[in-house]
Amino acid sequence: MITKYPVITSARKLDKPLRVFFATLICLFFPFLVYSKKLCWYWYKRD
Repeated sequence: MITKYPVITSARKLDKPLRVFFATLICLFFPFLVYSKKLCWYWYKRD
């Protein structure tokens, strides 16, 4: 396990928890949709 370098993530996506919830639900119930850039709007859209 690598413990020397901590993981640093962007917090800009965590500003809107409802969007995180819906994007996660889409991936959980329709995992084949992750192959579509258009349907994975949450991860590709810049705020």
